[in-house]
Amino acid sequence: MNDASTVSATKSAVSERDLLSKFDALIEERANFLSDGRADPINLVMEQVLSPTRAICNGRETLLLGTYNYMGMTFDPDVIEAGKQAMEDFGAGTTGSRLLNGTFRDHRDVETALREFYAMDHA
Repeated sequence: MNDASTVSATKSAVSERDLLSKFDALIEERANFLSDGRADPINLVMEQVLSPTRAICNGRETLLLGTYNYMGMTFDPDVIEAGKQAMEDFGAGTTGSRLLNGTFRDHRDVETALREFYAMDHA
């Protein structure tokens, strides 16, 4: 086997094992979709939030059918203040996964409270 065929065989083997190769068909389908001049749904820009379920997106009023803000809590003053206080008290995060860095005592306390409230074995 010459160097070129060895490289080709190696690339082929790597490609078969490549975890992302399963997206190749989806990538091709997206490219075909966009080739017709259609708007790219992934590049939707939300310029202004009007309500929990409406926003100005790409210059047009749009229904937000996939939002997690359906209860309007994102801009609730009490929620914002509680978030600010939590950041002051605890910082912006645990700096890593529970597996590598452990967990905050307060996370355990919340899990225990939820477990007991819902009468479950664990939370």
